[in-house]
Amino acid sequence: MAVLFATGILITAAEFEEFVETPVFWIKLALVGLLVVNGALLTRKEEILPERTEAPLKNNGEWARVRRHALFSVTLWIATAAAGIVLSYLA
Repeated sequence: MAVLFATGILITAAEFEEFVETPVFWIKLALVGLLVVNGALLTRKEEILPERTEAPLKNNGEWARVRRHALFSVTLWIATAAAGIVLSYLA
C-alpha cells in the first residue's frame, strides 16, 4: 500500500496540470477519501468487536457490519484502480 501511495504521488506530481482538468482525477481523489474513511470505520469496528463478543455467531449483526465494510473496501479499491487506469489513458 505504501508503494501504491508513493507511486501515485509521483505520477500525480509529474502530470498534475493535465490531471487537474479531468473529472476522473477528482473522482479518484473522492474514492481515496472514501477508502480512508471506510478504513477508519472498519478498524474501529474490528477493535471494539472482540471486546463485545466471544464468537462471531453470538452477535451476527456486528460481524455483518464488519463484512459490509470489508466488501465496500474491496469495491472501492477496484473502483480506484479502474479510475487510475482511465486517468492514465486520458492524460
